[in-house]
Amino acid sequence: MKQMYLFLATFLCCSMGLFAQSPYVSSVVEYKPAPGQFTNTLTWGSPSATQSIIGGINGHISLGAYGGYIVVGFDHSIENDPNNPYGVDFTIFGNAFTGWAEPGIVYVMKDENNNEQADDTWYQLKGSDYTNSSTVVNYNIMYANPGGYADVPWRDNKNHRGAVLINPYHTQPYYPSLDSFPNINAANQAYYGTLITGNIDDSNPFYIQSFALDYGYADNHPKQSGNPVIEPDNPSTIGTIEGAGGDAMKIEWAIDDQGNPVSLDKIDFVKIHTGLNRMCGWLGEVSTEICGVVDVAPSSTQQTTQRVQSSLLKSEKSNYRISIYPSLAKSISNQYEIFNIEGDKILSVSELNDKRIAQLHRGIYLIKTPNGGKSINYKLIIE
Repeated sequence: MKQMYLFLATFLCCSMGLFAQSPYVSSVVEYKPAPGQFTNTLTWGSPSATQSIIGGINGHISLGAYGGYIVVGFDHSIENDPNNPYGVDFTIFGNAFTGWAEPGIVYVMKDENNNEQADDTWYQLKGSDYTNSSTVVNYNIMYANPGGYADVPWRDNKNHRGAVLINPYHTQPYYPSLDSFPNINAANQAYYGTLITGNIDDSNPFYIQSFALDYGYADNHPKQSGNPVIEPDNPSTIGTIEGAGGDAMKIEWAIDDQGNPVSLDKIDFVKIHTGLNRMCGWLGEVSTEICGVVDVAPSSTQQTTQRVQSSLLKSEKSNYRISIYPSLAKSISNQYEIFNIEGDKILSVSELNDKRIAQLHRGIYLIKTPNGGKSINYKLIIE
């Protein structure tokens, strides 16, 4: 009999382990990108790309220009737990670099009717720029389908007009493909939410920088290596890193559509949409990118170790993802000059290969070919 009880206990423990909750995204409920340079690309802007953010934080999904959004769910409710480190309930990991943030507005929803559907009320998390005079809470924008690879015109509810501009690095249609996104209107599509202006330095029009906001936005602070991803940063300490980087979120920041605080004991869905309507030269439109979301576990002791944020954010080489646009035949001998996001020339080589690229840190770079061959500029992204 004792042996039977032991067997049952072992079986139950193993079974519970098999069905343990995941701290990561378990489902993508909806993905509706706005027009953008990565929209309709297989790796960053397609329905299949959304699967990359399930079960981890090394995914890759672009939301496109202003308003493009994604809704994700979990296999459990994320608790508003005061025992979580710094009161942080979950962390969103994006693709931000030093000098290049693409802040996204974050919303949360509790499954109040218990039907496991994202059909209840969305509450915005009040970020640091919510009360800025330049922030527009009820912003609407309409994009028109130009057909094919062409600038995508838009107009908004503030009587402004403009366009999401194409660039030579990404030559697919920027308006969402109807084959991939049947929920998007073939002629024009509206998006709405909160609009922020960000922290952009365009004093040098050729090298525009977008700096991180204080707190409360996705794709705003870089990921860090070395700490477990469930260890969050403290959003109250600006310029320091206590955990795995990314953007720490608190459910207690939730507000209703009138800006009033809302008390939620837990949430079940997270929605993120691109928060800026801005073109940035050869870097293209500001488009929030999501790599994953992680639930933060309660802790009996608060994390206290802080590290001053460094511009040298080079992670382990095995974690690199390197993209060059347009495709570059790296074996061709040429003269390559590489510029960083600040516009500084940091490397000049006669041959561009993996060894040369390995000298660089995470970030976005411009590669110029001033001598010989075709006079083409390339965009290099190391993430």
